[in-house]
Amino acid sequence: MMLGCGQHSEIIKEVDTLIEQKKYDQALSVLRRALQDDPKDKTLLRKQVLLFLKSERISYAIAAYRNLDKANPNDAVLYKAVRDQDPVVRVTAAKALGLLKEPE
Repeated sequence: MMLGCGQHSEIIKEVDTLIEQKKYDQALSVLRRALQDDPKDKTLLRKQVLLFLKSERISYAIAAYRNLDKANPNDAVLYKAVRDQDPVVRVTAAKALGLLKEPE
C-alpha cells in the first residue's frame, strides 16, 4: 500500500507532536510503520534522520542518512541540520558530520 501525500502530512504532523512531547520512541514507531509502506519516501527518511538527531542517537542518524542517500543522493538534511534552531539538533548534526568531537 503506497501512502499518498495527504497521509504523509498527517504522519509528519503526528511525529512532530510526539517529538514536541519528547516521545521519541513513539515517533520513531510511527515513522517506521510509514516507511514500511513507502521505504524510499524522501520526506519520511529526512524526518527519521532529524528525529535521530533530536534524540541524540548519532550512529542511528548516520545510518538513516545513508538510507536517505540511496533514495536521494547528496541530500543536504545533515548540512541543513547544522543550522537548525534547536541546539540539540545542531550539535548532534555537527557530531554526525565529524565537525565536533567529544572532549577527551
